[in-house]
Amino acid sequence: SMRRLPHATRPVASVFGLLLAFVLLGPDAAAQFRVGIVGGVNASAFDATAGADIDGSAGAHLGVFVDVGDAPIALRVGATYVSAGTIAAVPLQTEIRPDPRQPNLAVVVGDTPAGGFDVTCLALPIELHYRFDAPRVEPYAAIGPELRIPLGDQGADIEDAVLGTAVAFSVAGGVLFPLGPRSQVFGEIRYVADVSGFTDEARIDPDGPAGPFSEVTVESYQINLFSLRVGLLF
Repeated sequence: SMRRLPHATRPVASVFGLLLAFVLLGPDAAAQFRVGIVGGVNASAFDATAGADIDGSAGAHLGVFVDVGDAPIALRVGATYVSAGTIAAVPLQTEIRPDPRQPNLAVVVGDTPAGGFDVTCLALPIELHYRFDAPRVEPYAAIGPELRIPLGDQGADIEDAVLGTAVAFSVAGGVLFPLGPRSQVFGEIRYVADVSGFTDEARIDPDGPAGPFSEVTVESYQINLFSLRVGLLF
């Protein structure tokens, strides 16, 4: 049977700990809470070194967020459902070693493809926004880390190789437009670079369905996202 990797929970706790510290240490900023919704389209750039066969890299996202603070600096924490695309197949780097039950079995090295799956995740971004002073509109820039929690069924071949929590880093730029006395609508261009990768190693039992393989490793690959999005800030 495949070895299941433990879920990484410490990064999630760190994000909420940072938010709590921001609120406690900055009471004036904490008084400025605003909520919003965001959605848009995204295109994935899967790391070419992984050799994954891509069915489609187009996707979409929809989420909610909270802004703490006001111009020129605000902290934004959100939760976004992301559909990043479809992978048709992932290469399994296969090394067949001599079977202890058959010492004369030759060593063979080859590639075995795993089945494909849809890449979906819950993204938890925490971003620092800086808003520039301009007449009528507010241009802004944003940077910050993002945690990704995989969703859905990745398929039995690599399910245990998918990390419980992945880490990425985002940079963004956009413009806020006034909409009524307090609300604002915005448009944004965003790029998210994968830091940790989406997968780790997985090992298959030599007596399992994969056959007499003493080790099968799923090559780790990265998922970078380029997004066009619009949102509403209340």
